[in-house]
Amino acid sequence: MITRVLLIGLLGLGCRATWTPPFADEVENPSSLAIELDGTSWRLELLPGHEIVKDSHPTLEFGEGVAGTTGCNRFEGELTIDGKAVAIGRLGMTKRMCAPGLADQERHYVTLLQSAHTAEVRDGKLLLFCGGEGAPLRYTRQ
Repeated sequence: MITRVLLIGLLGLGCRATWTPPFADEVENPSSLAIELDGTSWRLELLPGHEIVKDSHPTLEFGEGVAGTTGCNRFEGELTIDGKAVAIGRLGMTKRMCAPGLADQERHYVTLLQSAHTAEVRDGKLLLFCGGEGAPLRYTRQ
């Protein structure tokens, strides 16, 4: 009887027996990758097919979805993680005018992000594999 009352009391307060990151709630058992990425921020260090414009510092942040900067504009969008499989939904972005080099970088970066299909953290680096590119986007943790 006391156990039931305690359990009902905890449920009534919104307590959970296990913690899951906010963006992993669609997955029955969140992957270790989803838990590892929740609340982290990463700086892009390799953009396959395009050189990163000096001092532009593109980023990727994980929380209740995905957010970051392209080096010019900020973006945010939905994120699904299931095991190592990832899907980044359509990204909403600010609309600052970018210098030509940054505008090209932004288009390339956003295109790759939205084609991401697999992610892993290896040797302290986040690797985000995207459709059509052999090398992954590579990030270092901030």
